[in-house]
Amino acid sequence: MAFTRVTKGSTGTSSSGRSEDVRMGAHLQSGPGTSRGVYFSIPQSVAIKAGWTLVDNANVRKGVHLVIDEGHGEDAGFLMLSEDPRGYACGASREGAYALAMSITAQRLRHYVLNDCPVETEPVEFSVDPKAGTVLIQVPDWLRYNPLSAPQPEAPPPRPTKATSNAGDVADIPKLNRSERRALASRVASRLK
Repeated sequence: MAFTRVTKGSTGTSSSGRSEDVRMGAHLQSGPGTSRGVYFSIPQSVAIKAGWTLVDNANVRKGVHLVIDEGHGEDAGFLMLSEDPRGYACGASREGAYALAMSITAQRLRHYVLNDCPVETEPVEFSVDPKAGTVLIQVPDWLRYNPLSAPQPEAPPPRPTKATSNAGDVADIPKLNRSERRALASRVASRLK
């Protein structure tokens, strides 16, 4: 018979027994009727691969400050996490924890809408770019991109009209009927005399 040991903790464990997956989920921040949040869990090994500096707070809680860039346009469907001292605090929940966690309010997202809530924490597709110091996350299905929120390209300038193409600023002159043109011509002629 073949047996597989059931390990305590996250699914998808590596050979060391620890999860190497970046995970995301959605939750209510404090209870029913409150704002919804998006939860991130990033293994410390992924943070180290990205080149982030983990700050050790008196050997109790390791962490890093991260900013989240939302992909739009050609990069729609991706979130990019990078280290920034002014960003969200992402830290271990207890001493010896191997994953860093953070939660942001879903209302802070400008280009994505949270479809479902709550959503169990699940692994997401990601890639690490150590040169840029970023982790690129593919947005899960329960977080939908809103194309109307992205900056729209500028409208092309209006096409020149017949009046402006021939005489420059002539388009500002009001159109006159035949009798108005004759009266104007006679006034100009009398002034020139």
